Amino acid sequence: AKLNFDIMRKLLRKYDKRLSHCNKEGKTLSEELLTFLYSSNFGLGIYSIEVHMEMLRARLEPLNDEEEATHEAMYEKSKSELNVQAMNAGEELQWFRESVAAAGDVEAIVAHRGFHDIDDGVARPIENTLASFEYAWTAGVPLCECDVGLTKDGRIVLAHDVDFSRLTLIDEHVASHKAVNDLTFSELMALPLKSGTRPPLLTDVLRSAQAIGEHAKLVIEIKPGNLEIVEPLVYMLSRRQDLLRHIAVVMSFDLFIMKRLSDCVQLLNIGQLGTQGSRMSFHTSRTFSKAGINRQSTGSFRNSVPIHMPKLLLITESNPKRPHKGLFFDIGSMDACENLETAVDESGIDGIYLQYQPQMLEGKDDTAIHLRTLCAHYDVGIWMLRTDPDTISVCRRLSREAQVKYINSDFPRSFFDS
Repeated sequence: AKLNFDIMRKLLRKYDKRLSHCNKEGKTLSEELLTFLYSSNFGLGIYSIEVHMEMLRARLEPLNDEEEATHEAMYEKSKSELNVQAMNAGEELQWFRESVAAAGDVEAIVAHRGFHDIDDGVARPIENTLASFEYAWTAGVPLCECDVGLTKDGRIVLAHDVDFSRLTLIDEHVASHKAVNDLTFSELMALPLKSGTRPPLLTDVLRSAQAIGEHAKLVIEIKPGNLEIVEPLVYMLSRRQDLLRHIAVVMSFDLFIMKRLSDCVQLLNIGQLGTQGSRMSFHTSRTFSKAGINRQSTGSFRNSVPIHMPKLLLITESNPKRPHKGLFFDIGSMDACENLETAVDESGIDGIYLQYQPQMLEGKDDTAIHLRTLCAHYDVGIWMLRTDPDTISVCRRLSREAQVKYINSDFPRSFFDS
């Protein structure tokens, strides 16, 4: 294009020069046409091309020493940060494995959302991911707690929050701000978390547990109000009996969910499970007595082969404001203990997951006695807040003195120090 422009301009100049030699009067072609040539789109386009070519030349020119040093420093800093992150992750995993091996008895300790960073950092895996559970199981911690949700197309996925905005790698990703139950599994597969992986399905995690060994088990929490997940969960378990042995507990703050789950699972011949279109139907002839029901640890499926069934536990909280919308329970109150026992018995579930209270171990009142009494009659677990003493010594006292079976831990760096 530039060549054609220059040829046209030279022809006009050459014609005018010849015209002047012939002593002819009048306007030259340059006077009449050159202005149009320069102002035409053709000419302006040539100017634009030249400007951009100059910009490219400037970018391609070798950097001076100062600029090159700046770029090199930025590259080395980025490389160093990545190396530090990898080193920190390796050190964390090594520390965790060595500490668990040295500690010995960790049978009652539950890795809360797996081995993860409670501040969502990258030194440890992201919560509720395959890596967070696999790290814990392979290090020797047999129990991992997880949270589940149901996708729009009926897949059971691991998710603690309503959406993935806190854990997403790309803040602008539309799917990260949509509720889990408004996302299809296909949309979830396109949603990378900070670790670069997608949120796993429950079956993904259970298959990992199966591959790792018999000791690897899940403690599954269903969030309050998530009633629609109960039937798909039971249906999945009825179809995948090989994975069922890797679920130790299913629990919720929601008493209604636990009652429904108990109706679907407890003392129920799951061979009566049928499908009606896209919905599952369960038929039960359970009856309750005033004395309650003693739940068995095995169930019967269609093939009448006895199998291990998960424990069903109700999560309670000791804060009267009930921030988790659970059942308020103060273990220091005898009336509260009696009311809780009635609720557990009438629901047909196995026990409770209590919020930690310092007086459980202090022995200044009847609280410790109440805890031991509950542990003697039911399966009991303990969950903690970040401000509670998350240490191996506290976990061991709860396990050995009170016979608590499940104790949640985030494994802070100070966990094994005591």
